[in-house]
Amino acid sequence: MGKKLIIVRHAEAETRGVRQEDLNRMLSVKGYNDASKMGRRLKEAGFVPQAIFCSHAERARTTAELIAAQIDFDAADVAVDEELYEASARTLLSFVNGLDDEQEKVMLVGHNPAVTYFAEYLSEKDIGDVVPGGIVEIEFTNDSWGEVTAGNGELRYYIYPEA
Repeated sequence: MGKKLIIVRHAEAETRGVRQEDLNRMLSVKGYNDASKMGRRLKEAGFVPQAIFCSHAERARTTAELIAAQIDFDAADVAVDEELYEASARTLLSFVNGLDDEQEKVMLVGHNPAVTYFAEYLSEKDIGDVVPGGIVEIEFTNDSWGEVTAGNGELRYYIYPEA
């Protein structure tokens, strides 16, 4: 059967204010609209994950919840993990390698540059830069998340709000 991983860069956030902590940055109006739009596109594609994980940053949590609402995934079941904030590609790989093998389809909502580096690392494809609200699907032929590593994923698509 294989595994499917959806990697999402959080949607557009408000510009960081002088006193505003990075963790508390909210989505811009465009970000709210884009996250919902991308969720609808995932639903049209028939992608419904068994699990959604996101960083604890406000903009990532909100993106995950807006997408979840569009794909009929209970937002209360979105798992928030501090490890996904400011994560490196290596940290993301370790996270994915530790996923429950019962889960066939998983979504991660995080931040650049790690989102782009990780997608390119897994697929060995040049994506360039995953834009805010961008979504990458990578498919693996192996049956265990523990076997996911460099180059053993196939880039299925990269979609983004303006495409």
